[in-house]
Amino acid sequence: MSAPRRRLGRALPILSMANLVFVVLIWVAGSLVAERWWPCAIIAYVPQLPFGAPTVVLLAWAAWKRDRLSAGVTALTALLFVLGPMDLKVRQSSAHEGAALRVMTYNIRGGTWRLDHVLATIREARPDVVCLQEAQLHTDLRSRELERRIREGLPGYVGHRCESIMTLARTETVSFDDERLMVGRRSRPIVWATVRSGPREVTIGNVHFVLSSPMGSVRTIGLRRYVEQAVEVRMAQARALRAAARRHREPLILCGDFNTPPRGLVYRMLAAGWTDAFGAVGTGFGCTFASPMPVLRIDYVWLSGDIKPVRTMVPAATGSDHRPVIADVALPRAGNGPPRLQPPADSGPQPVE
Repeated sequence: MSAPRRRLGRALPILSMANLVFVVLIWVAGSLVAERWWPCAIIAYVPQLPFGAPTVVLLAWAAWKRDRLSAGVTALTALLFVLGPMDLKVRQSSAHEGAALRVMTYNIRGGTWRLDHVLATIREARPDVVCLQEAQLHTDLRSRELERRIREGLPGYVGHRCESIMTLARTETVSFDDERLMVGRRSRPIVWATVRSGPREVTIGNVHFVLSSPMGSVRTIGLRRYVEQAVEVRMAQARALRAAARRHREPLILCGDFNTPPRGLVYRMLAAGWTDAFGAVGTGFGCTFASPMPVLRIDYVWLSGDIKPVRTMVPAATGSDHRPVIADVALPRAGNGPPRLQPPADSGPQPVE
């Protein structure tokens, strides 16, 4: 064996160990440091799949060289990668007593892809409540036409739309309402629906988080300031949502496109008050964006503590650039006492530079 080949062979175990350290660092940077430092915020918000490319190459190399040590280290790295940065869920559905309710959240991208597929997906899923985001086009006339087509395509549902947010229900609907989430000088709509399932009433909020501040682009203000503004806007929306939710009684469900992956400070701020339905009982990666080959999980169904998730699915729908999230939940029995107010919200974890 030539000297270059021997050196190349000795490099494999070193590279395998270095890759293991790399994956652990990516996990720590994206999940623990995250929004506290802008480079780690980028790691937290970008798709994690490319970070696994070295692992695939090293695993094939170790198999070709029949290097058991390197293969073992790389296999461990692959396991850590899918359970950590990729957030693979291997949980099964759970059984709970209580009234059953099916909730669906779906960003339909203005119906500009395949609205007929969107409506067919909703009809096939038969949710009791469906929360739509981006149910709006650039003009009022086109938005009203989109709303008309949605209502005609979902007979048996009643609904309410506020700008791009639309909620429809086929259970007994008690009321619809909407309000504005103030984020600095901007505001975002949120639609509230109070529906009855069996003897219980449940409040469902429908929201869409914006990605970043309109103060400038990467080109005009620089990458660092752009990322810091994006973090500030996301944190402000999470705080505003927590404050709005405190004005409603439990049981409470929050649905929507949160433009936030299941890691980092914004996610933990939301998870401190509610249960991520897919995170609790989902199976697989649950990625919802961008269809047809999604690599990010940014759409959620959040549940207050007295609602128990039973099953959560992300069907392979192609009617939009997002995939929907469907959650079957069990509501508390009517005899469990009156609904409780949400506990006071703290300010949540803070990003630091």
